[in-house]
Amino acid sequence: MTRFVSSLTSLAILLAAPLAFAQAGGAPQMSYEAVTHAPSGAWAEYETSVKGNPKVVKVRYALIEKSAKKIAIEIDTNTPPLGAVVIRMEYEPAAAATPGEWKLAHARMLAGGADAQEMPIPPNTPNLKKGDVGQVVGSSSVKTAVGTFDCKQYRATLPQGTFDLWMSDKAFPVGLVKQSDPEGKFTTVLTATGTGATTKMTAAAPAAKPAPAKSAK
Repeated sequence: MTRFVSSLTSLAILLAAPLAFAQAGGAPQMSYEAVTHAPSGAWAEYETSVKGNPKVVKVRYALIEKSAKKIAIEIDTNTPPLGAVVIRMEYEPAAAATPGEWKLAHARMLAGGADAQEMPIPPNTPNLKKGDVGQVVGSSSVKTAVGTFDCKQYRATLPQGTFDLWMSDKAFPVGLVKQSDPEGKFTTVLTATGTGATTKMTAAAPAAKPAPAKSAK
């Protein structure tokens, strides 16, 4: 059981972070259209499960900040043994030569009660841009707890294997409705949506260093 929880936690974090797709050279599993049309504060919650096991891991995407100069998305989960994990990704407008595209400028992770740490951004990280999710392999309607979505089905490859993603521009804030490996062993599905999300990147500032002791005269 411990091995199951550990592997499921790792998979949920990997699947939640577009950085994982970037490290594999793929496009981010987010819809440009959904992100740019979603209101600031929009959030969506997903459950990742393993076939034949009742345990699930919940992951939440939230659009924390949205302006002409920045888009901030936070992804959080809470699972043993790591406890609360928050990943914050900040996008900025790409170069003038690529209008309408957003580049991942900063990424931070907060885990295990420690201070937030900067995450390295792979040099091949693709920009968030219109229509760029991956290879389209089909389309279908996907029924979820929050409604039925007409989705395009994409296929993406990670070091951990191949995954299919069902995306809809109407599934705010990032467009993800469902994702699964081809065998259906691991599945992530949309279970709740809402508004009013605020940042969870609230690590305490590092403790101040004590002043050096004065030398005795």
